[in-house]
Amino acid sequence: MLNGSRPQEIKQAKAEVEQTKAELEKSQKFMERSKNLYERKVVSAQDWDTNRTSYEVAMGRYKAAQERYALVKEGPRKEEIGQAEERSKGQRPLSL
Repeated sequence: MLNGSRPQEIKQAKAEVEQTKAELEKSQKFMERSKNLYERKVVSAQDWDTNRTSYEVAMGRYKAAQERYALVKEGPRKEEIGQAEERSKGQRPLSL
């Protein structure tokens, strides 16, 4: 905990941001196409609603992934480190 997040955790969080960004971009394209087709009365309102909702869900996932990445990059808070140090002081070493 004193050393911060592991490099693997940071890489994993960054990969999640990249993946959710790609999903968001794909969802945005579907939504825009669907809106255009809905305005021309080619697709139903249900199709338009479904694609719009998918975009909103993708946006939420992307924002959550960004927040998680920021937290992992930042590492543990000073309070968490202090609490971990206090807990470790109370533990006795294992005797063999």
